[in-house]
Amino acid sequence: MADAIETETNYAGFIAVHVGAGLQSQARLPRYRETIKRACLQGIRALNNGKNASEAACMAVAVLEDCPLTNAGIGSNLTLDGNVECDASMMDEESYGAIGAVTGN
Repeated sequence: MADAIETETNYAGFIAVHVGAGLQSQARLPRYRETIKRACLQGIRALNNGKNASEAACMAVAVLEDCPLTNAGIGSNLTLDGNVECDASMMDEESYGAIGAVTGN
């Protein structure tokens, strides 16, 4: 069971993230947990500072994208040609949008 993250007693919302459902190296488990904790704390701080849910979610995801362990952002798996292709989307109750197959070396 993951360690509880202590925040202020007045909760502005709830943040949950995951770093994949595949097999993960047990040696890297502490680093995965730390990344998840940082992402959740970033999102909670955003909510506690008055950001809306979409902004908080994007800020939490940015932590995952900045971690080389996750299959997101800088940690993305490469295509057969050795390129990074990322899909991103954001939806809320009023709007939605997406960017598909952003490539780069």
